Amino acid sequence: MLPPQHLERIERSRAEILQALGEPPDLVLVRGIGNTGDELTWAGTRELLSDRVYREIDVEELPGASGHTALICGGGGFCHPYHELMPHVLAVAEMRFERVILLPSTFDTSVDAVREALERTRAVIFARERESYSQIQSLCDARLAHDCAFFFDYAPYRKAGSGVLLALRTDHESA
Repeated sequence: MLPPQHLERIERSRAEILQALGEPPDLVLVRGIGNTGDELTWAGTRELLSDRVYREIDVEELPGASGHTALICGGGGFCHPYHELMPHVLAVAEMRFERVILLPSTFDTSVDAVREALERTRAVIFARERESYSQIQSLCDARLAHDCAFFFDYAPYRKAGSGVLLALRTDHESA
């Protein structure tokens, strides 16, 4: 079981994201490209939106989509090793939708394309950890919230065990 203070922070993050979202007349969730970790983020995002009416599209469908609010799934696509696509996705979404919200992501503003995309955007941008937030807070409408993977209900998958799990990233985004 998670400590109460952690559960409170997750609930504050949920409330912050839903407040930014508001009650748009139509909502499109834009799912990106990713790995198993991103699948958990997408599942948590769906849980976050479980009481909302929305349409989910793949990032390749974005150029043909339009509407009021686009909600772009978060991830590591604004980091040095993976930055080729998401700054462009953000720009296309802003051309096609009245409002854009980027869900909690990691950022590396030493990458020109990332910094420039954030300097140009009118979107609400969520960082998923403090280091990213500190990098973007002066560039855009930046907010801080937990990764949407925290909104997924893991209870059915828990197994009894003992000990301490140490889970550290070793991929390119880990830096």
